[in-house]
Amino acid sequence: MSRRADGAVEPRLAERAQLLRWARRAKTAQFLAVHAEIVLRCAEGGTNKQVAAELGVHEQSVNR
Repeated sequence: MSRRADGAVEPRLAERAQLLRWARRAKTAQFLAVHAEIVLRCAEGGTNKQVAAELGVHEQSVNR
C-alpha cells in the first residue's frame, strides 16, 4: 500500500482485492471487516469525517 502526495491511501490491485474479500466475507471478524471498509472508502477519496459517518464509527477509528 502506498500513500499519494496528498496523504491519501492507495492500495495496490492485489491488496484492494484482499480488502474487498475481508469486507464482504460473512466469517471475517467484525473489526477486520470494518477496518477493510475504512481503508477502501478512504482510498476512494472520502474524508475521515465522511467515512466515519457512513460507517457509523468514531472519527478516531478512521484516523488510525
